[in-house]
Formats: sequence, structure tokens, C-alpha cells
Amino acid sequence: DHHNNIPSVVNTSTTKKRRTDSADNTNSTQSTSTNHGADAGTPIYVFNGSVPSNALITTLEEKLKPYIFHFLDSIAIIKLWIQLMIPKVEDGNNFGVSIQEDSLAEIRTLETDVTQYLDLTYKYLVSRGELIKKVAKYPHVDDYRRSVQSLDEKQFVSMRFIALELRNHYTSVHDLLMKNLEKIKRPRSAQTHSMY
Repeated sequence: DHHNNIPSVVNTSTTKKRRTDSADNTNSTQSTSTNHGADAGTPIYVFNGSVPSNALITTLEEKLKPYIFHFLDSIAIIKLWIQLMIPKVEDGNNFGVSIQEDSLAEIRTLETDVTQYLDLTYKYLVSRGELIKKVAKYPHVDDYRRSVQSLDEKQFVSMRFIALELRNHYTSVHDLLMKNLEKIKRPRSAQTHSMY
């Protein structure tokens, strides 16, 4: 279906030849030889107003973006919660605090990864637009048309990867919180408070 997103081609050489053949049958060999001029056989791209985006990629982006935004919102709340649970600095018994700080660092790394997914969409759209411009400017170069299809396929694979990674990140954050919940909520044990 990638071919639907690239403008259609009209070949002018056949229509020219028909006109000259029907006009004068005696000059058909001459008109055929003149058809090999500068504009003969050159495809003309018909843009009916605009070139549409790849519908499948657009649908995937619309479905994934809410999950990306939800993940980033959730991570911001979790980061704030952990930061508020960090006690004031004291000498000794900072094992729980180090777990909190390690958890924060891990969550910040995941947040950075997910933020980059939004940049990926923007870069894809800009790159595709540039390639479509080249297809319009150099219609005789088939590699430009194929590069648009390759870019769309690459973006599809990337969107699938993002969906899988989002699932993995949600699972990682849940696992991190469940394994360290007690130390995050109470970084210093009650025994140490009774000692002081």
C-alpha cells in the first residue's frame, strides 16, 4: 500500500504518438523519431492538491502517542513521589536512601528514552517530506520513489519497536517499585531510630 501514497505517473509519449499517427499516417516514422526529444517519455507527476501521509504510519502514531504521554506523566509523578520520600541527610544508615537514588536514576533513564520516541516521529515526517519533494523534482529517478517506501517500512518497524519498548518500560518501572517499595517508603529502619 506504500504505492498509494506516491503520486501517479502519466506517460506522455503514448498520447503524443497517437495524436501524430492519427493526424498523418505518412509521417508516422518521422513523428516517432521526434518523440525521443527532451519531453518525450518523461513521466509527469499529477499531484491532486497534496501528497498524503502514509495512512498506516499515521494510525500507528495516533495510537501510540497517548501511551507515550501517559508514561511520561506517570514517570513525572513517580519521580516526585520518590524525591519527597528521601529523608534529610544524616550520618550512617543511608542504604535505603541509596536505593531511592538508584531508583530515581533508573526512572530518569527510562524517561529520557521515551522522550526520544517523540523526536523520532518528527524526524520521520521531515525526512519523508524531503524525499517526496525529490520525487516531484526528479520523477525519472526510481530510487527516490523506492526510498520513500523504504523510509515508510523503517518507520513501521520503529513504531513497532516503540510499542514493545513502552511495554517493557512500564513493566520495568512496576518491577522496580514492587521490589523496592518498602525501602522507598521507609529508607531508614525503625531500629536505627530507637538506637538514637
